Amino acid sequence: MSEIEEKERAKRIAQEVMRKNDGNFAKKAIKSTKLTLFILGGLFFIWAVVYGVVLADDLISLIFYGVMGVIYILLAFWTESKPFAAILTALIIYGTLILLFALIDPMTLFRGIILKAAIIASLIRGIMQARKIPQEFKVDTLDSELMQ
Repeated sequence: MSEIEEKERAKRIAQEVMRKNDGNFAKKAIKSTKLTLFILGGLFFIWAVVYGVVLADDLISLIFYGVMGVIYILLAFWTESKPFAAILTALIIYGTLILLFALIDPMTLFRGIILKAAIIASLIRGIMQARKIPQEFKVDTLDSELMQ
């Protein structure tokens, strides 16, 4: 093998290692977002009990918030197989809920704004990292080149 071929091979191997490291970072970010979805589902369950039973004694609120909790927990499990679709769906649902509640009572936009911002930031970070996952599994040139 000539020196130029060796440099090209080394460059390809280095790029593959960097791509794998990006993939590992992406997996960690998605795992963090998955935890956010579980927490969000739990918060909806807690709110279902607090608001639906204790504060308002409202069966519709209990069912609504309970269903939202189930949806977010199911989305968290879905991140295992389709992280991009699951996290994007979660962000769309969350944003829609914020807008709907703001139409009912505009002050809800400002209540819990730090928590809302943290949840949205986590979901956006998860989406950005989930986009990197499919490239990781296309071709594993590092392993195939080392085997030769």
